[in-house]
Amino acid sequence: MAANTPSRHIEHQSLPGWPGLELVRAHYSGFVFDRHVHLDYHIGLVDQGAQAFMHKGQRLILSPGSLSTFNPDEVHDGAGHESGDYQVRLIRLPMEAMATLGEQLGGDGRLHFFKGPMVADPILYQGLLQLHNQQHSPEPLAAQSHMLLLMAHLLLRHGEPGLKPARHQGLSRFQLADLKGYLLAHLDSKHNLPALAERYQLSQYQFLRQFRAATGITPHAYLTSLRVEAARQHLKSGMLIKDVAAAVGFFDQSHLVKAFKRHYNLPPQSYQQQICR
Repeated sequence: MAANTPSRHIEHQSLPGWPGLELVRAHYSGFVFDRHVHLDYHIGLVDQGAQAFMHKGQRLILSPGSLSTFNPDEVHDGAGHESGDYQVRLIRLPMEAMATLGEQLGGDGRLHFFKGPMVADPILYQGLLQLHNQQHSPEPLAAQSHMLLLMAHLLLRHGEPGLKPARHQGLSRFQLADLKGYLLAHLDSKHNLPALAERYQLSQYQFLRQFRAATGITPHAYLTSLRVEAARQHLKSGMLIKDVAAAVGFFDQSHLVKAFKRHYNLPPQSYQQQICR
C-alpha cells in the first residue's frame, strides 16, 4: 500500500453493565474526518502518534498523555498530525448513561457537561488506557468498577452540571434544541431550507447564517450527522443495512455506506459485525 493511501483498523466493544457505551480502538493513516457532531459524549486519548482537531474555531493537538472530551452536538473534525498516522482509544457515552452517572454522584438530575475539549490529567489518562486494555477480561466486575471510578474522577474534576452557556450569536439554545428534536423525529423526510427557515420565522439566509454561527456547520451537514448517529443505533439492534438506510432518510444503502464511512472510516456492515458479536 502506498504511504499516502488512507487506511484504518477499527475495533468496537461494548462494556457489560453500561448499556449503549462503546469502547473503540482505531488506527488511522492519512484519513481526514469532516466537521461533524455526535449525539453522545466522546472521550478520546491517543497512545501512538498525534491527532489534530478543530473545536470552536481553535486548532488543537491531542498527543499521548492528554485527553479530548466532546459534549453532544459539539462540532469537530480530526486528522493525523504531521505524519498522519495515529492510534486513538475512544469511549462513547450515551446521554442516558451520563444522566444515570450524575444521579449516582449525588446530582440533582441535571446533565453534566465536559469543560474540555482538552484535559491534562496523567492519572485519568493511564486509567482510561488500562480500561481499554482490560475490556476483554472474562470478569466484567473489574472493568465496570474501574469505569465508574474513572467517570466520577472525570466529571468531578473536569465537568460541570447544568446547561452550558451560549457562546454564539446564532440560533438560541431553545431553537437549536427544537430543531434537533424536529429533525430526529423526521429523519426519513425530505427537508428543505425554506421550510426550516419558516419554522423560526427567519429568511432562508438568516436561518443559514444563524445556524452556521451557532454550530459551525451547514444544516445539511448537521442532518447527515444525525442520520448517521441514528443509523448506528439501528445497526446495534441488528437491523438490515438496507432497512436502516430507509429508516433514517438516506436515498439508498450505498448513500448510507458512504456517509457512515465518512463519519467513522468504517463500513456499517463491519461496525455491526463488531458491536453485535
